[in-house]
Amino acid sequence: MSHKDVLDSGDILFFSKDGSEHNSNIEASAQTQLIYGDSSSKEFLSVYGTTVISKNKELIDTYYDPLDNNSFENKEDPSLTVLIFSPEEGHYWDTKTNALVTLAKIAFTKITGNETQIGTSGSLRL
Repeated sequence: MSHKDVLDSGDILFFSKDGSEHNSNIEASAQTQLIYGDSSSKEFLSVYGTTVISKNKELIDTYYDPLDNNSFENKEDPSLTVLIFSPEEGHYWDTKTNALVTLAKIAFTKITGNETQIGTSGSLRL
């Protein structure tokens, strides 16, 4: 699932089907985690926040495009919902090396007790 847009408010929009597993999970708990990753550059981002399910016609009209016809009949599809994710905090990391090298560095640290640099990481309060 890819996002449709990031609003000026910081909210992130997705389209989803009413009754989907995503929507069912959000109905059970609005607490949500998004995980973004670029395996080629070894950069990852995990964001925590809350999500609401909407049928906001203005958002659907603004962000619906022809590619969405692969998942929905059209923008009038009654199962089309907008997920509005409001981020609260996040964590990022960039290992700068492949997974095998990162694993070896972690093992080295565990065995020797000497720290090794495995990349850049940090937390974000949003």
